[in-house]
Amino acid sequence: MTAPSGDRLAVVSVVAATDVLVVRLDGEIDVGNVARVAGDVRRAAMQATTVVVDLSSLRYAGSAAMRMVEAEGTAMVQRGARCLLLVPASGSTRRLLGIVGLDRAFPVVASLDDVPHSLAS
Repeated sequence: MTAPSGDRLAVVSVVAATDVLVVRLDGEIDVGNVARVAGDVRRAAMQATTVVVDLSSLRYAGSAAMRMVEAEGTAMVQRGARCLLLVPASGSTRRLLGIVGLDRAFPVVASLDDVPHSLAS
């Protein structure tokens, strides 16, 4: 999925890997595009049983982005799917996850290599 022509700040791409769907968020997510990004994430993850939301390529993720991740991740869990967040071990996005508590709400991995280990726990 790519952004509509009027909104190139954020791009949502989807990669199916073994038993896991990776939804990668690139660019910037703010109040101006968060509704579109949330819809893209929701449509991409609708049928998946395990979803990794990859935040590693975000250049900017404000409070609107964090609320969207929480809402979409919670919706995944409520329908019986697993939601993991992929975020590098250091950096502003990882710090923001800790501040808003998303690192306690969802499993957080630093790379796709960490996903199988996280699924076992």
